[in-house]
Amino acid sequence: GVQTCALPIWKPYSIGEGSVVYERLSHSFGGNLLKATLIHVPPFYLSEGGSHEGEEFMYVLEGHMRYWLDGAYHDVHAGDSIHFASSTPHQLENPGSDKVLILWVGSFDIFSENR
Repeated sequence: GVQTCALPIWKPYSIGEGSVVYERLSHSFGGNLLKATLIHVPPFYLSEGGSHEGEEFMYVLEGHMRYWLDGAYHDVHAGDSIHFASSTPHQLENPGSDKVLILWVGSFDIFSENR
């Protein structure tokens, strides 16, 4: 199926005050595998580590991120991207004092249909 959308689709979502903010960019439809999200990462943020099925692609729109993949870090700056199997243990970090904006596309469902 084909889905087009005007933004915003849903209200931006965050887990807590001063935390990462997620803006859903794509709809779900029967059989779709990819989800797209804008992620706003606050200064000095470090995510929990984890791994799961699927894959992830991230493009840094603004700022500088550090991605930890299987214990090694990769610095990714505005205009750079990173693509990896989500089964690789991974963690994301904003090591700086500025907010970071990321375009995230992956097969992991960050949102439920109720948000």
